[in-house]
Amino acid sequence: MNLTFIPDILYLPLAILCSIMVATFLKVAKRYNIVADQAIATNFLVALGLMILYFNPTVPEHIKTLPWVFFVPLAIVVSAAYIFLSKAIDHGGIARTMSMQSLASIIPVLAGTLLSRQLPAQPQLVAIGVMILGVCFLLARNEKKINPKQAEIPAQKAQLTQQATEQARATLFARFFLLCVLVSYGIASILLAKLSNAEVIYALLFCFAFGFVFMVLFVFLCYQTWTLKSALSGIILGIFYFFSLLFFLKAQQHFSANPAHFFSSYHLVMIVLSLFIGLLIFREKLGRINLLGIIVSLIAIAIHNEIVLIN
Repeated sequence: MNLTFIPDILYLPLAILCSIMVATFLKVAKRYNIVADQAIATNFLVALGLMILYFNPTVPEHIKTLPWVFFVPLAIVVSAAYIFLSKAIDHGGIARTMSMQSLASIIPVLAGTLLSRQLPAQPQLVAIGVMILGVCFLLARNEKKINPKQAEIPAQKAQLTQQATEQARATLFARFFLLCVLVSYGIASILLAKLSNAEVIYALLFCFAFGFVFMVLFVFLCYQTWTLKSALSGIILGIFYFFSLLFFLKAQQHFSANPAHFFSSYHLVMIVLSLFIGLLIFREKLGRINLLGIIVSLIAIAIHNEIVLIN
C-alpha cells in the first residue's frame, strides 16, 4: 500500500476527517439497525489486516523484550475506549463526546502532577482549572428537567413521572459514558507516551488483535445475535479507523518540530467540526451550559498547548 502521492500537509486534515467519519458511523449505527459492538469487532480485524498490509511488520527477534507491561493494559484500554466512545455518542451526542475526547489530555496532566507531588506553575493550574470547568459544563443536563409536580391531573402526573425517570436515566448514562471516554483516552495517551515510534506499531498490532478477540467475547457475553449487516458494516468502520490512526501518526511526524501546534490544531478543528455536525446534521440537543462547555474546551486546549509550546 503506497500513499506517497498524498502531500504531507494533507495528513492532518485527513486524520481529522477519518476520525469524524468514525464518530459519524457510530452515531448513525442504531438508525440503520447496525449493532455497534459487532461492527467494532469487525473493525479491529480490518484495521489489523490493513496494518499488516501497510507496515509489513516482521516478528522481532527479541519479542519477549517488548514492553508488554504497556502493551497489555493499552490493548485493554483501547478496546474499552471504543465501546465507551460508541455508547457516549449514542447517549450524549457526537458534539459533547468529541469535546470530551479532546479534553482527555487533562488526565496525563493530572497524573503527572500527582506523581511528582509538586504544585504546578500558575499557568498550568489555570489550564487545569479551565479543563475541569469544561468537563463539568459538558456533563450538565442538556435539556430542561421534567417536573411531575406541575401536572394538574393524576394521569398527566403519572406520564410526567415516567418521562422524568427516563430522562434521569438517560442523563446518568450520558454522564457515565462521557466520563469513561475522558478517562480511557487519557490513560491511553499516558501509555502511548511510554513507547518509541517503532514500539507503537507493534503496540497497535497487538491492540487490534486483542480488540477483535475482546469484542467477539463481549458480543457473546452480552447474548447478542450476530447479524451479517452489522459485521460487514464494520469493514467500512475499520477502514476509517485505520486511516484515522495512520494519518494521525504521519501528521505527528510531519509536525514533529512543532507538536504543540499540531495537537492544538487537531483537537480544536475536531471539536468545531463535531459541533457543527451534531447541531446541523443530527439536530442534537445542547443546553446553553453544554455550548459554554464546548467553548471552554476550546479555550482550555488552546491554553494548555500554548503552555507546552512555551515550556
